[in-house]
Amino acid sequence: MTNIVYDNIDFEDNLFKNLNLSIIKSQQRISYIANGGINKGKAYQRAIKKFEKELEKGLSKDTLFTWHEILYITNELVINREFFNMLIKYQKVNIYLLLLKEYKKISIYKKLFYLYFNYYATLEDSGEITLLKMYLTNILRVYNGKNKYINNLITVKEHIFQKLPDLLEYYNNDFEAIKIDMKLQDDFEFSKSLLNLKIIKELKALKFDENNTDIFSAIIERKEMFFSDGLNLKEYVAKYLIDIAIDKNLPFPNWQLFILRLIGDPRSTTMYSSTMRSWDIIGLDKKNFFIKTLSKDDLKLFLEVLSDSVSDTNYHYRKAFWMQFLEYVVFAKIMIGRDAYKTINDTLKEKFKFNNDTYSKLTGNHAQSAIYIDFGKIKIIEYTHNGSVKFYTKCPLDLHKKEYSTSSMVSKINPYLIKVVLHSGAKTYNWQQHVLKIMNEALNINIKIDDIYIHEDKAKIKAYKKRRYGQD
Repeated sequence: MTNIVYDNIDFEDNLFKNLNLSIIKSQQRISYIANGGINKGKAYQRAIKKFEKELEKGLSKDTLFTWHEILYITNELVINREFFNMLIKYQKVNIYLLLLKEYKKISIYKKLFYLYFNYYATLEDSGEITLLKMYLTNILRVYNGKNKYINNLITVKEHIFQKLPDLLEYYNNDFEAIKIDMKLQDDFEFSKSLLNLKIIKELKALKFDENNTDIFSAIIERKEMFFSDGLNLKEYVAKYLIDIAIDKNLPFPNWQLFILRLIGDPRSTTMYSSTMRSWDIIGLDKKNFFIKTLSKDDLKLFLEVLSDSVSDTNYHYRKAFWMQFLEYVVFAKIMIGRDAYKTINDTLKEKFKFNNDTYSKLTGNHAQSAIYIDFGKIKIIEYTHNGSVKFYTKCPLDLHKKEYSTSSMVSKINPYLIKVVLHSGAKTYNWQQHVLKIMNEALNINIKIDDIYIHEDKAKIKAYKKRRYGQD
């Protein structure tokens, strides 16, 4: 019995020893792969230190390196961004390539392609990519061996050095197949550039204002990635969609919400500076168009959603009046009462979720809401539920606030306040005539009283004219 126990102990010891050896070998293999398939021994470390010193002194094409040293250096450049950045910092990419000319080894060639793919955007930005492209193109032109990886690259050499969209087309937009054939890693800059192009290709296939959650999610996930022409992906996409909206001159509610999620509301005064810089990069004209569009839609929401025909007897008249001035809206900010917030639709609630200061709460009278509208030469605050309309020469509000009280809003002590018109006599168009005169004079336009009649009154007037004068 004792011998059996000892035999089991010996067996278990050997088992654990073998298991530990397997783990160690597995870890070594992982480390080997992570290091680009090269063991980082003392010779490797000496080669890297030698290259660093030569960089600091002023690397020359006459500096002597063995082909093993060149292999180690190239491998380290591929896997170590800080080491590669030293090469960029000292502007020695071209000198480094001249050192490689005599070493015609497949192992070095493959590392060079990995370097190109890994630092594709960085090389483009630094202007150091031209000679590398020429060098790699020449390698592919003269190669006549059987290496599958190099031969895969030969078939698409024009695409990988010149036209990335053509590369996607060659592979029928199969990004995963490209990754396999070219041994691309997800974090390679070339991979990211290709994926950006794939996303943009799918984006451009969208119908106007189409809501495609798969494409939009992919863009939002990668929105900070550099794309082209000094634009990140989010800036390129927002610019592209807004350009289409300007051209079509049609509502685009789905794209609006997506752009808000992607880049933020340009009306907000508390946006992070990086977000505001993005809007500046997109361009003032597009930024102002988007602000105007959002503000016009907010006025529509205010007139159609935050008022109701039961408790707000002025509802139909207010809507008929202010809808005539949609095209003149420059900026708008909604201040919503507690009761109204409970009943607003999902579109407006979605906008409140963005946690910016364009949409705020109004406390005091729970039923009442208000909207501030900038018409350029004149500014107004319009209230629901038998309130009033107030006219200002300049903005009377601290626009960054997320909450306002009714008591502070109704105060008449404001240096910019020029007129207050109560919503009295709506059915006889009393307040409308007063406000219409002010708006026409301020904006130098000529909207007629007939234009602001509600539908029922237009029908009555038409019937009256027909009876009285025989007119249609």
